[in-house]
Amino acid sequence: MFMENGTSSANPSNKTFWKKHPYFSKGICSFCVIAAGIAFYFILLRIEIVNSVLYKFFDIIDPVFYGIAIAFLLNPLVKNLEKIILKWITKKSTKEITHKQKSIIRSFSILIAVIIAILIIYLIASFLFPEIIQSLDNISKTLPHQIDSFNIWMSDILINNKILSLNPDEVLSSVTSYITNWLQTDLTKKVDLWLGYITNGLAGAIEIIFNLVIGFACSIYMMYNKEKFFAQCKKILFAFLKPAHANSTIKISNDSLDIFTHSIIGKIIDSIILGFICFAGVKILHLPYPVLISFIIGLTNFIPFFGPWIGGLPCGLLVFLTADPIQTIYFGLFILFLQQFDCNFLTPKIVGNYIGLPAFWVLVACLLGGGFYGVMGLILGAPIFAICYQLFRNFVSHRLENKKLPSETSEYLASAEVLQHSIKANE
Repeated sequence: MFMENGTSSANPSNKTFWKKHPYFSKGICSFCVIAAGIAFYFILLRIEIVNSVLYKFFDIIDPVFYGIAIAFLLNPLVKNLEKIILKWITKKSTKEITHKQKSIIRSFSILIAVIIAILIIYLIASFLFPEIIQSLDNISKTLPHQIDSFNIWMSDILINNKILSLNPDEVLSSVTSYITNWLQTDLTKKVDLWLGYITNGLAGAIEIIFNLVIGFACSIYMMYNKEKFFAQCKKILFAFLKPAHANSTIKISNDSLDIFTHSIIGKIIDSIILGFICFAGVKILHLPYPVLISFIIGLTNFIPFFGPWIGGLPCGLLVFLTADPIQTIYFGLFILFLQQFDCNFLTPKIVGNYIGLPAFWVLVACLLGGGFYGVMGLILGAPIFAICYQLFRNFVSHRLENKKLPSETSEYLASAEVLQHSIKANE
């Protein structure tokens, strides 16, 4: 029961207890700190067991992460479908749309988005993967003959060259043997290994299919109840933070999600378009393995800065070994044109300025991400670094505004005397 002044009748006794026993609360805090320190020490002693438990835990909830990723990728499509259906209904009827009708529209939009995703997966599985597997199989079978042809071609060049004809045996033994050994030992083994992973990975494929099925179910629930999930997150923030800090955290989270969504999904669309353009170009140039080359170029385009080189070099080597050397030059020029077209036109049109990182910081982000987390670090390094870059830039601008200093970088290009005069003028 509450008293007339709005305070609880139990509060005075509680306050009196804490006033009479001030060291009791300090003792509880000290005990909790010591207990937490001891627990942390034992965790460090059993770090291998903790790692195995965490690995097992994340392995069990893998479908949930699949669901989050699927919901993240499909949510923009669902939102656009909802807007189109709502716009069509408002044109046909002047009545206000009820909550039940909105739920039906969302369910229908999610159904269409899931069907589109399943169709895309089916097309990839039925057309793209068999072509890639067949291309890798052909490469593994014809590579020894191509290596022998390359050795004969290299030997003819070295023998007929007047400069190198002074000592052709030494040149042939040092150059061709090195290239031959590298191609026969390293490259052939890796091609066979990759082909074995693709053709014999039945258990891994079953696990991925299982995770995808459960992930699709989780993603449907997440997309249908996304407002409820966001409301629960806001509720937790306001419970543990001050209202001003909670609102700032929500704004930062929304901006970060916007950057991440546009950069990842925009890069996916960009890579798909680039893969189709590459396929058309390879077909026009009559180069071998057009599907495999286009898949590699499109896949590595996810990686900023290093992507064109990571995909272009092995494809160029493949063209060099399976086609005429002149066609390798044509392919290199085509990839250079494709990379310039993507950097200067396609990516700015699709992704826009959501990443907003200068080229130097994109390079730093790729180096840090790739060094710590490999391929996933290369892909996700730039958007994550862009979020950190944006947060730090906003923090610096806020600090400068509190000091009544200019926040534009151009203001600091002037000399110290001019800058000091400008600061005094603003004061």
